[in-house]
Formats: sequence, structure tokens, C-alpha cells
Amino acid sequence: MKFYRLNSPNVLREYFDGELVVVNLETGTYYSIEKLGAEIWRLLEMGNSSAAVVTTLCERHKRSAQECEERVSRFLEKLIANNLLIEQDSPPGQTDQENLDAAAPALKNTSFDPPEVRVCSDMQDLLLLDPIHDVDSAGWPQPNRERGRP
Repeated sequence: MKFYRLNSPNVLREYFDGELVVVNLETGTYYSIEKLGAEIWRLLEMGNSSAAVVTTLCERHKRSAQECEERVSRFLEKLIANNLLIEQDSPPGQTDQENLDAAAPALKNTSFDPPEVRVCSDMQDLLLLDPIHDVDSAGWPQPNRERGRP
């Protein structure tokens, strides 16, 4: 069985009215995931294996196992390619249950459209600035040029 966990501490996530926003602090890129993608992420984050997620989606959306497996697999490939989730052999540890519970109502009636991962890099420069560690004698918000950042 395959399980997945958030690639923390480098990746953060938060739910906003059915939308999942995920930030990769290493790359400065953030991602918007909605509808079926947010539903799949939530199910994984609750400790479900990818196989259990497929079963749940089949039941909720009245779809074939093949169709559900295809949607989940393609979505997971995107998340792993962007270093947002890490595969593991056992269920993840403790989850932020309050945040997951808050997301539940908005994710109940999602469509079965293919899950998308919208990549946003418009704030990359700001997200890559580390005001504590990436400054030189010029001070913040000037990035430390010795660390190889512009």
C-alpha cells in the first residue's frame, strides 16, 4: 500500500473555501488545487492509502475503479513531480484535523473533472526571501547574494 505525506517543513498548505493552496518554500512556487484535487489531497492527508482514496471516490462519484485510479494516479504524479508530497509505506502521523474538518463541507459535492494543479510563480521572489537568514550587510529586503539568489 502507498501512503503520502506533506513534504514538510518545505511545503505548507491551507484550505480556503474549497480551494487548497500549497506553498513550496524551497522553490517559492505556490499551487492552487480545487474540487476533485482538493478532495483527493484531503483523503490522503487523513491517512488513507491511494487505494482507499480510489475506493472512496468510486463510491462518492459513482465511477468505475479504472476511471478513479487514473485520476488519482495522474494527480499524484503531478504532486510528487513538484515535491509537494512524499510517498511512504505507512500512514502519515498526526494531521491537522481541525483544518481538515473545516475543509470537509466545501469538498463534499465536488465534480469529477480531472484534478488540476495550477502552478503560480508570481510571488516566487518574495517567497524565496528569508528575512532572517538571507540578508547581508545591506539588510532586509535585500537578498544575500552570497547564497546564489538574485
